[in-house]
Amino acid sequence: MYCGETAPWDHFPKNLRIGEFLDPLQVIVEFFSTGQPPEQLRKLEAWRYFVVEEEYYNDPKLGPEPLLLRYDLHLRLMEAAYLKLLKFKDDNIDTQSIQPGQLENERRMWPYFPADFSGEELSDPYAILEQSFDRYPPQAYRDNLHAWLHVALSTRTDFETLPPGEIMSFYENMRRLCNGAWLIRQRESGNAIMKS
Repeated sequence: MYCGETAPWDHFPKNLRIGEFLDPLQVIVEFFSTGQPPEQLRKLEAWRYFVVEEEYYNDPKLGPEPLLLRYDLHLRLMEAAYLKLLKFKDDNIDTQSIQPGQLENERRMWPYFPADFSGEELSDPYAILEQSFDRYPPQAYRDNLHAWLHVALSTRTDFETLPPGEIMSFYENMRRLCNGAWLIRQRESGNAIMKS
Protein backbone atom coordinates (compact mmCIF):
# COMPACT_ATOMS: atom_id res chain seq x y z
CA MET A 1 0.00 0.00 0.00
CA TYR A 2 1.34 3.43 -0.94
CA CYS A 3 0.42 6.15 1.57
CA GLY A 4 0.79 9.57 -0.05
CA GLU A 5 4.46 10.55 -0.09
CA THR A 6 5.49 7.57 2.03
CA ALA A 7 6.94 4.60 0.20
CA PRO A 8 5.63 1.18 1.33
CA TRP A 9 9.01 0.13 2.72
CA ASP A 10 8.89 3.08 5.15
CA HIS A 11 6.28 1.11 7.08
CA PHE A 12 8.45 -2.00 7.23
CA PRO A 13 9.64 -2.84 10.78
CA LYS A 14 13.17 -1.62 11.34
CA ASN A 15 13.66 -2.52 15.00
CA LEU A 16 12.45 -6.12 15.25
CA ARG A 17 14.40 -9.35 14.87
CA ILE A 18 13.13 -12.06 12.49
CA GLY A 19 11.49 -14.11 15.28
CA GLU A 20 9.72 -10.99 16.54
CA PHE A 21 8.65 -10.14 13.01
CA LEU A 22 7.07 -13.59 12.77
CA ASP A 23 5.53 -13.38 16.26
CA PRO A 24 4.99 -9.71 17.15
CA LEU A 25 2.91 -10.65 20.20
CA GLN A 26 6.15 -11.55 22.00
CA VAL A 27 7.28 -7.90 21.62
CA ILE A 28 3.99 -6.65 23.08
CA VAL A 29 4.34 -9.08 26.00
CA GLU A 30 7.95 -7.93 26.51
CA PHE A 31 6.88 -4.26 26.50
CA PHE A 32 4.44 -4.85 29.36
CA SER A 33 6.98 -6.96 31.26
CA THR A 34 8.78 -3.63 31.85
CA GLY A 35 5.66 -2.23 33.51
CA GLN A 36 1.89 -2.46 33.30
CA PRO A 37 -0.04 0.36 31.61
CA PRO A 38 -0.28 2.72 34.60
CA GLU A 39 3.52 2.71 34.92
CA GLN A 40 4.06 2.88 31.15
CA LEU A 41 1.64 5.81 30.88
CA ARG A 42 3.31 7.63 33.81
CA LYS A 43 6.68 7.29 32.09
CA LEU A 44 5.16 8.50 28.83
CA GLU A 45 3.72 11.54 30.60
CA ALA A 46 7.12 12.25 32.19
CA TRP A 47 8.71 12.06 28.74
CA ARG A 48 6.10 14.49 27.39
CA TYR A 49 6.99 16.91 30.21
CA PHE A 50 10.57 17.17 28.90
CA VAL A 51 9.27 17.66 25.36
CA VAL A 52 7.20 20.73 26.28
CA GLU A 53 9.32 22.29 29.04
CA GLU A 54 12.65 24.07 28.82
CA GLU A 55 14.22 21.44 31.10
CA TYR A 56 15.97 18.48 29.54
CA TYR A 57 15.90 14.85 30.60
CA ASN A 58 18.85 13.64 32.66
CA ASP A 59 18.34 11.00 35.32
CA PRO A 60 20.62 11.86 38.28
CA LYS A 61 21.99 8.30 38.50
CA LEU A 62 21.65 6.88 35.00
CA GLY A 63 21.88 9.93 32.72
CA PRO A 64 19.88 9.71 29.46
CA GLU A 65 19.79 5.89 29.34
CA PRO A 66 16.23 5.43 30.75
CA LEU A 67 14.83 7.78 28.11
CA LEU A 68 16.73 6.01 25.34
CA LEU A 69 15.29 2.71 26.58
CA ARG A 70 11.77 4.22 26.63
CA TYR A 71 12.28 5.39 23.03
CA ASP A 72 13.38 1.90 21.92
CA LEU A 73 10.51 0.21 23.75
CA HIS A 74 7.90 2.47 22.12
CA LEU A 75 9.43 2.01 18.66
CA ARG A 76 9.29 -1.75 19.06
CA LEU A 77 5.77 -1.70 20.51
CA MET A 78 4.55 0.40 17.58
CA GLU A 79 6.11 -1.91 14.99
CA ALA A 80 4.77 -5.04 16.68
CA ALA A 81 1.29 -3.54 17.01
CA TYR A 82 1.36 -2.56 13.33
CA LEU A 83 2.33 -6.11 12.33
CA LYS A 84 -0.46 -7.52 14.52
CA LEU A 85 -2.94 -5.20 12.82
CA LEU A 86 -1.73 -6.18 9.32
CA LYS A 87 -1.93 -9.88 10.15
CA PHE A 88 -5.41 -9.40 11.59
CA LYS A 89 -6.53 -7.65 8.40
CA ASP A 90 -4.74 -10.08 6.04
CA ASP A 91 -6.28 -13.09 7.74
CA ASN A 92 -9.72 -11.48 7.43
CA ILE A 93 -10.35 -12.43 11.00
CA ASP A 94 -13.70 -11.37 12.31
CA THR A 95 -13.54 -9.43 15.51
CA GLN A 96 -13.54 -11.90 18.36
CA SER A 97 -16.98 -11.84 19.83
CA ILE A 98 -16.97 -10.75 23.41
CA GLN A 99 -18.97 -13.08 25.56
CA PRO A 100 -21.70 -11.62 27.77
CA GLY A 101 -20.09 -10.36 30.95
CA GLN A 102 -16.53 -10.68 29.57
CA LEU A 103 -15.74 -6.96 29.78
CA GLU A 104 -17.04 -6.83 33.36
CA ASN A 105 -14.94 -9.88 34.29
CA GLU A 106 -11.84 -8.36 32.71
CA ARG A 107 -12.49 -5.09 34.54
CA ARG A 108 -12.77 -6.97 37.82
CA MET A 109 -9.92 -9.48 37.31
CA TRP A 110 -7.20 -7.51 35.52
CA PRO A 111 -4.94 -5.15 37.48
CA TYR A 112 -5.57 -2.48 34.81
CA PHE A 113 -8.50 -1.96 32.46
CA PRO A 114 -8.62 1.04 30.08
CA ALA A 115 -11.38 3.44 31.03
CA ASP A 116 -11.33 5.84 28.10
CA PHE A 117 -12.71 3.61 25.34
CA SER A 118 -16.22 2.85 24.18
CA GLY A 119 -17.62 -0.65 24.67
CA GLU A 120 -17.17 -1.25 20.94
CA GLU A 121 -13.48 -0.29 21.11
CA LEU A 122 -12.94 -2.43 24.21
CA SER A 123 -14.48 -5.35 22.33
CA ASP A 124 -12.21 -4.80 19.31
CA PRO A 125 -8.70 -3.57 20.19
CA TYR A 126 -7.75 -3.87 16.51
CA ALA A 127 -10.10 -0.96 15.81
CA ILE A 128 -8.07 1.05 18.34
CA LEU A 129 -4.85 0.13 16.52
CA GLU A 130 -6.37 0.94 13.15
CA GLN A 131 -7.43 4.41 14.33
CA SER A 132 -3.98 4.98 15.83
CA PHE A 133 -2.21 4.10 12.58
CA ASP A 134 -4.68 6.09 10.49
CA ARG A 135 -3.58 9.19 12.41
CA TYR A 136 0.12 8.28 12.59
CA PRO A 137 1.36 5.66 10.12
CA PRO A 138 4.54 3.87 11.22
CA GLN A 139 6.99 6.30 9.63
CA ALA A 140 5.16 9.33 11.07
CA TYR A 141 5.18 7.56 14.44
CA ARG A 142 8.96 6.96 14.13
CA ASP A 143 9.53 10.59 13.11
CA ASN A 144 7.56 11.89 16.09
CA LEU A 145 9.31 9.59 18.56
CA HIS A 146 12.66 10.67 17.15
CA ALA A 147 11.72 14.36 17.50
CA TRP A 148 10.46 13.74 21.05
CA LEU A 149 13.77 12.09 21.95
CA HIS A 150 15.84 14.96 20.58
CA VAL A 151 13.74 17.69 22.17
CA ALA A 152 13.62 15.92 25.56
CA LEU A 153 17.43 15.66 25.57
CA SER A 154 17.93 19.20 24.30
CA THR A 155 18.49 22.28 26.44
CA ARG A 156 15.72 24.10 24.61
CA THR A 157 12.20 23.37 23.40
CA ASP A 158 11.58 23.86 19.70
CA PHE A 159 7.90 24.61 19.16
CA GLU A 160 8.52 25.17 15.45
CA THR A 161 9.47 21.51 15.06
CA LEU A 162 6.89 20.24 17.55
CA PRO A 163 3.89 22.57 17.97
CA PRO A 164 2.08 22.05 21.32
CA GLY A 165 -1.11 20.83 19.60
CA GLU A 166 0.87 18.20 17.71
CA ILE A 167 2.64 17.11 20.90
CA MET A 168 -0.71 16.54 22.64
CA SER A 169 -2.22 14.79 19.63
CA PHE A 170 0.72 12.41 19.36
CA TYR A 171 0.76 11.85 23.13
CA GLU A 172 -2.93 10.86 23.10
CA ASN A 173 -2.27 8.57 20.15
CA MET A 174 0.59 6.88 22.01
CA ARG A 175 -1.70 6.37 25.02
CA ARG A 176 -4.35 4.79 22.80
CA LEU A 177 -1.82 2.52 21.11
CA CYS A 178 -0.44 1.41 24.48
CA ASN A 179 -3.93 0.63 25.81
CA GLY A 180 -4.97 -1.19 22.62
CA ALA A 181 -1.78 -3.27 22.76
CA TRP A 182 -2.50 -4.09 26.43
CA LEU A 183 -5.94 -5.46 25.53
CA ILE A 184 -4.36 -7.65 22.83
CA ARG A 185 -1.63 -8.79 25.23
CA GLN A 186 -4.18 -9.76 27.86
CA ARG A 187 -6.52 -11.59 25.49
CA GLU A 188 -4.10 -13.29 23.11
CA SER A 189 -0.96 -14.14 25.08
CA GLY A 190 -2.53 -17.11 26.88
CA ASN A 191 -1.09 -15.70 30.08
CA ALA A 192 -3.20 -12.71 31.12
CA ILE A 193 -1.89 -10.79 34.11
CA MET A 194 -4.42 -10.97 36.92
CA LYS A 195 -4.86 -9.09 40.17
CA SER A 196 -3.05 -10.81 43.01
